[in-house]
Amino acid sequence: FFFLSLITVMGTGASIVAPLAIGWFIVAGEYIGLYSSQTAYIIATAVGLMLFLGAGFILRGLRKEARVVPSSLLPKNASPLWRKLCAMEFFDGMMDGIEAVVPLVLILLFLGMEESVGTIQSLTASIAAMVLYTVGRKPREHREFQLLAIWAGMTIIGGLILFTFFQKEGLIAYFLCVGLVRAFRWTSVESVMYRMIDGHIQDEEERFAYLLNRELVLDLGRSLSLFLLLVFLQWSPIDVLHMSFIYIILLQIPFLILLRMIYVKMSRPLDSSSISR
Repeated sequence: FFFLSLITVMGTGASIVAPLAIGWFIVAGEYIGLYSSQTAYIIATAVGLMLFLGAGFILRGLRKEARVVPSSLLPKNASPLWRKLCAMEFFDGMMDGIEAVVPLVLILLFLGMEESVGTIQSLTASIAAMVLYTVGRKPREHREFQLLAIWAGMTIIGGLILFTFFQKEGLIAYFLCVGLVRAFRWTSVESVMYRMIDGHIQDEEERFAYLLNRELVLDLGRSLSLFLLLVFLQWSPIDVLHMSFIYIILLQIPFLILLRMIYVKMSRPLDSSSISR
């Protein structure tokens, strides 16, 4: 958990700098008359692509041997426990898809320009980094579900506030609530998943197949939620944005039930057949 918390703090550190820099870069050209916001978007996209390619070259330089890629979304020898984790990750991906888009749209709707998006994202990322570093530097064994309960409670409070006060004050309150615990979900779920795999699957290629399987299911949930969001936005944009955080609260129910089932099962002695046969 400490390692995952440290990695999350490092990633969150990048998410503090990047949104602030990009948001203000987009609007700075309009202020000084040097370039248009459309040109700024193109430049920011090109820089992002170069960073993405650079990361790929770094990974290529590690010279890792090729791994076996699973031919289906579920490995053939996956156990019911792993299927529960995949189902949980599917709901996690659906929440992630909504959370990646709707808050940013509401910032533009209520607060206006792109610098508002970057500033608020950076502030909430700063809060998340400080909270997670404080929690992660004093790790306790098997505390994941307690942290997820805190995340769920704060997310529900923030979502209900925004649903009740659907204006900029409610949006700021939502970001403050979620900003305190935004990294708890990812860090806790990753901790459970890695503990499941590392403790009971010894073959390195098989472990990679399970990790890729988990990412495929997670992205499937994200893609489905984004597709449904786009469809419903054509019908009634404001109503869908207003109700979106209620959808997130409802998605928490199966997510937490499945995670609790996995958590209870993993608290008991397991053999490798619990994960794969």
